Amino acid sequence: MAKKLKDMGMKLKRLRQLFSIARSSFYCSGKPEKDVFLKEKIREIAFAYPFYGYRRIHIELKKQGISVNLKKVYRLYRKMSLQRPKRIKAKKKAAISFPAVKASHPFEIWALDFFFTRLRSGRAIKVLAVIDEFTKFAFPPLVGYSITGDDVADHLEALTKRYLLPSYIRSDNGPEFISKSLAPSLKKLRIKHIRIQKGKPFQNGVAESFIGKFRDEWNTKCLAPF
Repeated sequence: MAKKLKDMGMKLKRLRQLFSIARSSFYCSGKPEKDVFLKEKIREIAFAYPFYGYRRIHIELKKQGISVNLKKVYRLYRKMSLQRPKRIKAKKKAAISFPAVKASHPFEIWALDFFFTRLRSGRAIKVLAVIDEFTKFAFPPLVGYSITGDDVADHLEALTKRYLLPSYIRSDNGPEFISKSLAPSLKKLRIKHIRIQKGKPFQNGVAESFIGKFRDEWNTKCLAPF
């Protein structure tokens, strides 16, 4: 009512006397919502790359020249409910029957696994992923139209010359990993080979997780239309 009377021409002094209102009340305006621009950028990145978590979004913001604290990105990310829903996994009744070796420090265990993807031309390629289980660091992959046991042995030997030598490698029982050419190479390098049980890829969970994220990013960025 007071603002309407003011708009109609009543003097401010008279309005203050009638309604006992402080002078500042007539001049304050609603504060704009904080971080509107930042929220829009976070939402834009999250929808463009739905597999990104708040850490990856923070990196993308920095690439775009937006300086912001990681904790703030996390707070806004949670506030906007952008988290990916967690998959509900069925409970496994059977325990692993063999001694489970877990990495306790960097470069102790390297996880290896193969997967296939496609180029924009449609041609399939094979990729050998190699990940340090403790740090989750992904080493340069081996990529080719076909990969043999000899190729795996050569690639691992090249990696050990560039990085610290691991104590173990972990893999499934694929033909490239049980080939006669790989065993002598591992023996020469004094690397022990941990093979997971057949039909239980979760025993090589670090590699499986990396491959899932790699596929998401590859399909979104590399296979997107020009």
